[in-house]
Amino acid sequence: MYLMPIAAFDNGMRQVTPVNRPVAKPEDLSGMKVRVPPGQMIFDTFQAFGAQPVTTPANQIYGHAQERPCRRAEENPLAILEGFKLYEVVKYVSMTNHMWSGYNQMAHLDTWKRVPDDIKAVIERNVAKYVRQQREDQGALNASLRQSLTAAGLPSMKSTRRHSAPSCRASTPIGRASSEPRAGRFWKRRWGSSDNQLW
Repeated sequence: MYLMPIAAFDNGMRQVTPVNRPVAKPEDLSGMKVRVPPGQMIFDTFQAFGAQPVTTPANQIYGHAQERPCRRAEENPLAILEGFKLYEVVKYVSMTNHMWSGYNQMAHLDTWKRVPDDIKAVIERNVAKYVRQQREDQGALNASLRQSLTAAGLPSMKSTRRHSAPSCRASTPIGRASSEPRAGRFWKRRWGSSDNQLW
């Protein structure tokens, strides 16, 4: 596959949306069944905090939140909460900002190699242009949804960023394993540490 140089479309920061109780601190995830997308890092992270991560296809997120017992949650950007009408089955939005997600524009490598250079330049220039526009639109949508969902009766709360010692110990190995080599340099520049810790 060929990955376009500037081609990461924005989905947004992911938030935990529990069915029957808010998540104010990492310990609140203990024992909670949380639907997560396929991916070892996010699965291991929620497992490290004592949650019971469950991987299901996107079209089963709504059904997961409806199942009993009610100690369940899903995690997604607010735009997904709105688009999938998950506000009908969850009762809280905990603004954890625990992970960014997006979509990459890629091309079949052998096919891309056969495309003339001038056409490649046009494609990449336009992908970069519309990625920037999409990121602005998606960012504005996610920001506005926090207010509109709260106005519709879905409590929204900001989760605490204070680390408890057990939570730090739980998340540090996950961050260390997933942050090497290039991601580790990013985390160190951005936060002064290569450990990607939640909250």
